[in-house]
Amino acid sequence: MQFSDISNWLKLNTKHAFILLVVSSIFLFGSNELLNDLGLQEARETLKTWVGVIWLISIAIIVADIVAPASKWVIKKLKWRINLKKYQKRLHQLSEDEKAFLSYYLAHNTRTQHASVSNGMVNGLVSAMVVYRASNIADHYDVFPFNIQPWALEYLMEHPGCLE
Repeated sequence: MQFSDISNWLKLNTKHAFILLVVSSIFLFGSNELLNDLGLQEARETLKTWVGVIWLISIAIIVADIVAPASKWVIKKLKWRINLKKYQKRLHQLSEDEKAFLSYYLAHNTRTQHASVSNGMVNGLVSAMVVYRASNIADHYDVFPFNIQPWALEYLMEHPGCLE
C-alpha cells in the first residue's frame, strides 16, 4: 500500500464513511454468534487492528463533516450578533436629517422611500447598514428606492425614542 492509496482513502465522503462505520462496528462489536454466522470470526482476530483504524477514521470523517458546518454557522451567528449591537448603537447617534429620513418609514408604514443616490446622509445610512438601495434602476434621473433593513425597522419600532 502506498501513501497515495491512503490519501485517496481519506477522501471519503460522509455517506461512505457512515457505511464503513456501520460495517466496522459490526465487525468490532458484534456478538461472536453473529460473526460466526457471517463467517468472520477468524477474520476478526487477524484484522481487528486494521478494522479499528477504519472505524476511527470513519468517525473522524463523520464528526469533521458535522462539526465544520456547525462551527461556521455558530461563528456566522456570533459575528452577526456582535455587528448588530454596533448597528443598534448607531441608531442612538442619528443626526436630525437621519432621524427625519428614518421616521418616514414608520410614519408611512412602508419599507421603501426614494432619495437621491448622491445624498450623503442616505449614503451614510447605507454604509451604516441601516438602509440599502433596493434597485439599480432610478425612478427619476438619480432618485432610487431605498429600503430599510429589517433589523433596523424592528429596532426602531421597539425603540421609537431613537427618532426623537
